[in-house]
Amino acid sequence: MYEESDDSESELLGQQLLSPSFPVAESEDHEGSKYRDLGVTENAEVKPKKRNHSENAENPTLPMSQCNTGTGNKYVSCDVCGKAFKKGYQMRIHQRIHTGEKPYSCTTCGKGFTQSGSLLSHMRTHTGEKPYLCNTCGKRFSQSSRLSIHTRIHTGEKPYLCKTCGKGFSDPSSVKQHKVVHTGEKPYLCNTCGKRFSQNSSLWAHMRSHTGEKPYFCKTCGKSFSQSSRLSSHTRIHTGEKPYPCKMCGKDFRSQYHLTVHMRNHSDIPKSLKCNVCGKVFKPFSDPLAFKRHMAVHLGEKPYSCKTCGKSFTKNSTLLGHMRVHTGEKLYSCETCGNSFTRKGNLLVHMRIHSGEKPYVCNACGERFCYLSALKKHKAVRTGEKPYSCKTCGKGFTERGNLLVHMKIHSGERPYTCKTCGKSFTTNSTLLGHMRVHTGGNLYSCETCGNSFTRKGNLLVHMRIHSGEKPYVCNACGERFCYLSALKKHKAVHTDEKPYSCKTCGKGFTERGSLLVHMRIHSGKRPYTCKTCGKSFTTKCTLLVHMRIHTGEKPYSCKICGKGCTVRSNLMVHMRTHTGEMPYLCNTCGDRFSDLHYTVHTGEKPYFCKTCGKGFTQRGALTYHMRIHTGEKPYSCKTCGKMFAYSSDSLKHRRIHTGEKPYPCKTCLKMFACSSSLSIHMRTHTGEKPYHCKTCGKMFASRNYLLKHTRTHTGEKPYLCNSCGKMFACNSSLLKHMRTHTGEKPYTCKTCGKMFRCSSHLLVHIRTHTGERPYHCKTCGKMFISSSHLLRHMKTHTGQKLNKCNRMAGCCKRTKLQLVIHILLHGLGCSYILRF
Repeated sequence: MYEESDDSESELLGQQLLSPSFPVAESEDHEGSKYRDLGVTENAEVKPKKRNHSENAENPTLPMSQCNTGTGNKYVSCDVCGKAFKKGYQMRIHQRIHTGEKPYSCTTCGKGFTQSGSLLSHMRTHTGEKPYLCNTCGKRFSQSSRLSIHTRIHTGEKPYLCKTCGKGFSDPSSVKQHKVVHTGEKPYLCNTCGKRFSQNSSLWAHMRSHTGEKPYFCKTCGKSFSQSSRLSSHTRIHTGEKPYPCKMCGKDFRSQYHLTVHMRNHSDIPKSLKCNVCGKVFKPFSDPLAFKRHMAVHLGEKPYSCKTCGKSFTKNSTLLGHMRVHTGEKLYSCETCGNSFTRKGNLLVHMRIHSGEKPYVCNACGERFCYLSALKKHKAVRTGEKPYSCKTCGKGFTERGNLLVHMKIHSGERPYTCKTCGKSFTTNSTLLGHMRVHTGGNLYSCETCGNSFTRKGNLLVHMRIHSGEKPYVCNACGERFCYLSALKKHKAVHTDEKPYSCKTCGKGFTERGSLLVHMRIHSGKRPYTCKTCGKSFTTKCTLLVHMRIHTGEKPYSCKICGKGCTVRSNLMVHMRTHTGEMPYLCNTCGDRFSDLHYTVHTGEKPYFCKTCGKGFTQRGALTYHMRIHTGEKPYSCKTCGKMFAYSSDSLKHRRIHTGEKPYPCKTCLKMFACSSSLSIHMRTHTGEKPYHCKTCGKMFASRNYLLKHTRTHTGEKPYLCNSCGKMFACNSSLLKHMRTHTGEKPYTCKTCGKMFRCSSHLLVHIRTHTGERPYHCKTCGKMFISSSHLLRHMKTHTGQKLNKCNRMAGCCKRTKLQLVIHILLHGLGCSYILRF
């Protein structure tokens, strides 16, 4: 028996279609108690039907709702429930309900009964005996009560009326079933799936969907059924019986349903209804309320309101599902993973994840999908169709839900608010994702690398990094992509389409998000601020990369050498040093390079410093250069606290403390702290000097040496001592000079403990302990510990005396220092002449 609709309008339509004699299908009076063992929960007492005195042999009890103790001639009362009876034997039979006693049992199947009359009726199911005959149509019944109800089909009698709406019924049980339409009461709960029913018999019939039980067999063909009414309908196929006649044309039908369908031909109700707004067609006979519900979408009518939050809905069933959001009730649980759902439909869809079922097929390409919504999205991608458009800005969408979310951008509506921080969101899913920021919950973890995510969708996208899956294909060139956003960006390469343009400068963008970021350049807005150093950024991702400067985090590591990188692009560039990959081909010189090279030929430097006007080929180089003017030094040494402008300088400096020199020279085995130092050193063995001075033609092994030399021609001394104002051509000379003011001597001899301001002085000093004399005179072969000593010695062969005192005739000194000391001793100040 099927559960009736919550709305009585469908029943009123049935009254228009059928004559006053509404046929009732035959059903079983008694259902066994065996379903109680299947987890059936009864939330209300099953009330036996009221019968007249002639039927008391089968069931002498009276309905409890009609039990009035101590009224009239009722003199026997039940001690348990207070129900009153006229006869003592009725009382004894009633008490068996409380005690559970069933003294009468069937010898064939063992089923027990409280009354002998019920047993006799039951025996007829085994014998097939049907002693009660309908004189009108000849149909036979096993019980006289069934015959009485059936006779009303022919007479049209409906003596039982609904007090609420006045509808008439041929038997009292149908009235009770109908009353639930007005009350909405569903007291019978299925413990397996949580579905509720208004009738106990409907619950029993539903339980067979879980157990698979089909107790009703056709004696002719052996087919089995879960409900007796379905067996009755099926039996008429063999007997040819058609008990439901049409009073309009006299045609007969096997079932009431077929008669109802036939009556549509005589009814004035149209066979189909078309929506004047969108053109959708509805069939009112299959679902009388479908057209009304659909029109409510256009009219904005939402008659069902939530009493908790005030939200309105077009359907009562949608309201019931929404109420579970407030109650937290999730009746439907997945037996595989334990996830719970508020609706059975959601559970069924979820089960496809475990079963791998993909019932929706694209007719164009044959691809299969788990969800109908996914198929619709897929079709929209292929056709480019976007049937839902925003009336404000004209943007098109493939789904109505996406349009509704988009409309909140214009209205500014943010109905979902975080109770912790008060931040509001346009969608509930965004709020749920935000809540995990406060709870710290990363529910979804990658089993391969351990990364955690707040949303399952983010995890699935992340897994493509490990699996190498690239599900998005460019139809133009066949290139595949991991992300849909990457495919959209790539398509712009073929079309050159840039639908989003900046109103200030006219620059075009392929994505709206890129335009919004670009607009911050004009507005100067930098909404993302570093809490450590206070620096602000235009994008969140730039801030996250910047934070790694302070934390030292390098999440991208090279699997070959272990080098860590703060951003993935740097790792990709680094990997080319191992693979030898050179993806960039120069059309000018024909050589291949691992990074951009074309600016060498063009001389193009599109990035300029606003402070000094210097140009750069790459934006990153400009960013680094700006630190010269701002004095920003974001990298600090954890050992001594020294600050650096560049991470490479910080790394080199840390090796001073650790003594690490990971780069060895394969020729002389000398070790170096950085690769650039090794590259320069290698040129001492090869004799290579690739950098030449354009003024004098002198060659140098490194670019820094050339830069220092060039300043001897230009006279440029950009490095200033803040203590005495002296200028220097290179930074290293300034650092050495500063030690004359501070007295710092950072270089210590491990043999004698003597300290030096310069590493070169320490190196010369160490040779006094080792006896090493690497510089030899080519004239006499004499050896020296330093090049300055060799130069001084060479003067003895040339006879040249360069340092002459202009105050004392014949007074010469070998070195400048000796001459300066000599002049000071004479008290002559600095009035001396150095002749070369």
